[in-house]
Amino acid sequence: MTIRGVGILLGMAALGGVLFCLFDRHWRISVNYNQPGSAMPTVSYHEGLWHRCSNSYNLGGQSNCAKMMEAINHLPSELIFQRGFAVFAAIAGGIGVLFGMASAQRINFASKQKDKNCCATLAGVCYIVTAACIMAAASWSASHTLKDSKWDYGIVNTAGYNIIYTIGADIYVGWVTGVMALIAGCIMIFTSCNNDEYDDEMEYNTTQYAPPNTYNSAGTRKEYC
Repeated sequence: MTIRGVGILLGMAALGGVLFCLFDRHWRISVNYNQPGSAMPTVSYHEGLWHRCSNSYNLGGQSNCAKMMEAINHLPSELIFQRGFAVFAAIAGGIGVLFGMASAQRINFASKQKDKNCCATLAGVCYIVTAACIMAAASWSASHTLKDSKWDYGIVNTAGYNIIYTIGADIYVGWVTGVMALIAGCIMIFTSCNNDEYDDEMEYNTTQYAPPNTYNSAGTRKEYC
């Protein structure tokens, strides 16, 4: 496998990670802290970009999720920015995968080597944009979650115990995905700088034409130098 092939595979894996973070529901999870003598918690919470969920311990950990139906002006600004960064990361990653596939030697979407290198450059730029967006979304979410443990948008605790949130698995996946996308982008841009051969632009006419009269009167072939 070529170095560019590794970059293409890393870019595809990064796109998968972005889509996972975009739709998964574990960007932040609740950690229950009880005061002595207070009631034990019976419900835990976890939230994504589009849903908030609760797990009931009394029902064997059954999860109940609800879509965030609030108007956009009623949602926290940090959540709106996280959604925007994640969506842009998915769009850029998808475009990067398309350009990356077009730059592959075994795919004839771009027939000329120069065009393949151009596609590789565009794929690299898209992967770097993907890395910046998904890491921004993950870092922003982690910062606000750890800074304000009471940051929530609709969950009201009526069970008599405190709910404190911590960062969930999706944030770690976002950071790892960002690193993968960044590496993929660097690989694609590096391989696009290899301009040693442009065989498709150099067309040589190798047909040799013999003189019209190649035989003498005796029927023997004349040799031409």
